[in-house]
Amino acid sequence: MMSYSILKADLKKNRGDIVALLKKNFIDVPDERYRWIYEENPSGPASCWVAQKEDNVVGVTALFPRKILMDGTPLLAGIAGDFSVDKGHRSLVPALSLQKAAISECRDGKFSILYGFPNKQSELVLLRAGYRILGDVLRMTKLLGSYHQIKKVIDIPLITKMISKPVDLIMRSRVKENYYKNSTKYSYDVLSFFDQRFDTLWEKASSRFSIIGERSSSYLNWRYNRSPHHDYSIFALIHKEDGNIFGYIVFHYDAEARTYIDDLLAVDMEETLDVLLSEFISFRRKEKINSISIRYTGAQVLVTKLKEFGFVLRGKEGRMVVYSSPDSPFLPSLLAKDNWFLLPGDNDT
Repeated sequence: MMSYSILKADLKKNRGDIVALLKKNFIDVPDERYRWIYEENPSGPASCWVAQKEDNVVGVTALFPRKILMDGTPLLAGIAGDFSVDKGHRSLVPALSLQKAAISECRDGKFSILYGFPNKQSELVLLRAGYRILGDVLRMTKLLGSYHQIKKVIDIPLITKMISKPVDLIMRSRVKENYYKNSTKYSYDVLSFFDQRFDTLWEKASSRFSIIGERSSSYLNWRYNRSPHHDYSIFALIHKEDGNIFGYIVFHYDAEARTYIDDLLAVDMEETLDVLLSEFISFRRKEKINSISIRYTGAQVLVTKLKEFGFVLRGKEGRMVVYSSPDSPFLPSLLAKDNWFLLPGDNDT
C-alpha cells in the first residue's frame, strides 16, 4: 500500500505545485485564479493541504474563507474547493486523508461551518469524511425568445426568423413582467462597480435571511470585478427620489445569447424583488437575449418567485454538502435547507 504525507500547504512555497496539479486535473483554470482566491480573498487567505508521495505533490484540497450571517450572527465559513488527486493516486487513502485534514480546521474552531458543491466522485469522499447533504442545486431557466430553439430544428435563418416572430408574441403575452407597470419610483442602471450604496442595501436586506453570505461592497468588488472566471455585469434597481439601490442582479452571458444570474439581492423578497425581476427580464429581452438561467439552493421563496416569472426547472446540477462539528450549536440550523440562500456567487468560481 502506498503511504502518503498530508501537509498543510505554505501558500507561497507550494504555489507552483498546487497550480500545476490543478491545471493538470481541471479544465480552463485561469492563471490569475491562485492569486485571486488563495491570496487576495478579503475574508482571509485559503487554508490548503497537499498529499505527497515521496517528494511529489499528488493531491490537494482547499478551504476558501467566506463570511456569513446566521440569524444575524457573523461566522466564518469555509468553501470546500479545488479537491484534486492525480490519476495514478485516486484511491480512498489520499483523498479521504486530505478531507479529514481539512475538517480538522472546523473542529479546531478556525471555521464554524464548511460547505461545498462537489461532483459525484468528490461527494462520496466528502460524505465519508463527515459532510452531510443539504439539498440539490436547482437549475431554472426562462426562455425569452424562440429563435435559437427553432434553429436547432430548422437551421435556415430566414425561415427560422419568420417562425420565431409569432411564437415570441405568444410567449410574451403570457408572462408576468408584461403586466408590471413601473411607477415613477424606480429606474435601473448597469454599473461598473459596487459603491457604498450596496453596503446600505446589505444592511437592510441581510436580516431577512437566516443564513446568507456577506454581500458588502468590498466583498462584491473582489468577487465579481476582480474574478478571472467571467466578465460580470451589475444590474441595479435605483430609487429615483434618493438614488439608493433597492436591489441588484449580477450576471454574465455567453456567445449563444444566454444570460446567467450569478447573484441577486433585494431589500425585500416580495414587491421589490418583483420589480427587480421584471425590469431585468425586460432589459435582457431588449438586448435580444435567448434565455436567462439561475442555479440555486435554499429557501423555497425564491423558487416560487422565479416560477411566477416563467422560470422552469431544467435539471439538478449536483448537491450541496455542509459540515460542522458534531457538537456545534449551529448544526440543526445548518441542516435545514430553507434557512439557506445560495447562488453561484457563493461558490469558488
